[in-house]
Amino acid sequence: GSGPLGLFKGYWATNAVWIPWNALYIAFYEASKRAAAAAGTSQPGGAAGAAAGEGGEAALSPLVLGLCSAGSAGLAGLLTQPADVVKTRLQVLSACPQHAGITALQLAGRMWATEGPRVFMTGLAARIVQLAPGTALSWVVYEPIKRALSPPPSSV
Repeated sequence: GSGPLGLFKGYWATNAVWIPWNALYIAFYEASKRAAAAAGTSQPGGAAGAAAGEGGEAALSPLVLGLCSAGSAGLAGLLTQPADVVKTRLQVLSACPQHAGITALQLAGRMWATEGPRVFMTGLAARIVQLAPGTALSWVVYEPIKRALSPPPSSV
């Protein structure tokens, strides 16, 4: 569609990419932080001076947080890449009147039939190169701020 409603073309397809990406990212990130802490990569006292994060784990260095974040973003990106390819193609095709009514599922079926399964990994490297550094930077900044603003753990 055109006009103001055209802005929402691909809305559900976009949510089908980013809601799972966020859920996967957080799960992978938290698991990788726990694994890094268990492997002994924690800083005594933490970068923000807090002795422990929530759950009592010691603070991880910015490098370790960045690696956990970048790896988690890349893995979540890999797993959601097929949906992102369909979403992107759907948004591009919406500009063509002959494709205006196609759904994401119809498009995915057509892509599979005409281009094969490899089409769903098109642009994966570029997506990971875009996702990993930005996500890592965001979380390397966020974690110490979160620790600094969190109340100290209460000793019961």
